[in-house]
Amino acid sequence: MSWLNRHPHLRDQDLELLDFEPHPNEIFIISFPARPHKSNSDSGSNTEHITTPRTNRKVIAGESDLEQWLTQLSGNSPEHGVSTNGTSGDPSTINLILASQMSSLDELPFTKNAYRAIMSHMKMHGSIVRAINRNTSCNVSSLPCSWPCGDSTAPSITGSWEGDMALSVTFFPNTLTTNAVWYGLDMKEHRTYGHSLTNADIITSRLANFDGKCLHPLILPTVFAEFERERHVALVRKYSTQLVQRIHDLAYPDLHQSKETETISSKPSSKRPSRDYDLTKKLKALLPNFQRGFETEKAAAAEHNPSVSETSHRARCVERKKEPEPAVVLWQNTSFLSNGLRNWQTQLRKMLLQVQELDDTNFGIDTIDRNAQVELKLARLREVGGRIETKVQDLIDEYDEHIRQCNHITEGLRLATQLVSERL
Repeated sequence: MSWLNRHPHLRDQDLELLDFEPHPNEIFIISFPARPHKSNSDSGSNTEHITTPRTNRKVIAGESDLEQWLTQLSGNSPEHGVSTNGTSGDPSTINLILASQMSSLDELPFTKNAYRAIMSHMKMHGSIVRAINRNTSCNVSSLPCSWPCGDSTAPSITGSWEGDMALSVTFFPNTLTTNAVWYGLDMKEHRTYGHSLTNADIITSRLANFDGKCLHPLILPTVFAEFERERHVALVRKYSTQLVQRIHDLAYPDLHQSKETETISSKPSSKRPSRDYDLTKKLKALLPNFQRGFETEKAAAAEHNPSVSETSHRARCVERKKEPEPAVVLWQNTSFLSNGLRNWQTQLRKMLLQVQELDDTNFGIDTIDRNAQVELKLARLREVGGRIETKVQDLIDEYDEHIRQCNHITEGLRLATQLVSERL
């Protein structure tokens, strides 16, 4: 009912939708200076502007630590949204809470009081609770709202994303401050990019290596979309592997039998119809086509992530040791995945529209007195916005390929099943 009532605060009935179990979490702060410092070149005649972010990352072990950090956050950035256009400018900042993954997304690693404090101090929109509770579908949404800040109001732009992970972002345009909570983040180390890293390590390192001059409000949602992309591609590869293995088993039904039995059974008997032999020939002819499709998908994934080849090889070995799932289960899983990829692609298109909407509305920055400081803010935000727009469009285009791969799997299952049914 957000179109009827856009009340931003967390309600008591919303909290009843969540479970709470305290667990260690992490916080990460990254801030870019309002004015990049100058560095002299070797010749001494030219200077270049260098933007070096300040970062701070630490573990929040208990409610008292969290409360202390939230109080400090409010003190360092009073009211978060007070305009300072007349000053030398504010740094561009992201204050991010990385919430640990629990048994389900609607189980939060905080106490109820701590979560109330997070929502209040960081000005998180209460609609994120509904998004977390409905965690069976994907959604990208945004809405402008006004938060009470003493005797004045300051606009903010809020977005919430639902799924196996969730992200709530609030952007204060006049101070270029972004507050965010990333829910359901797996904190266990796993092998990626040749190192043992947690997802928190990957997120914070990507933000720390950002070479822009301003932190756009959609930077975190774009990183979130990249994480979802990697998870989705892994599922497509998994089902592709299962399809190739299933057709391989149908094409070589006697592979696991003794050589003597295989030799006898692989030759068509003159006393019976050769239908089984013809079926095997058809499946053997079919197998290379799906193997090529799988290798193409694997190569594309390996180019994006150097560790993918080794990981997928180990995954295939594990897959082969397990009993194969029934064909109908593989078909059902692939169909669900294909529908999910289409739904997520639709949400990415909404994110793309948000990039343009932010640009058209000057990011909510007060432009009545368009001085040099305001123009500098807008120029920096638009430069980063152009990068985000390109990245999101690339993701949208890439999902077309993954959706076609899912269709390839379902068609392969249908064809293999049809060939097998001819023998019955």
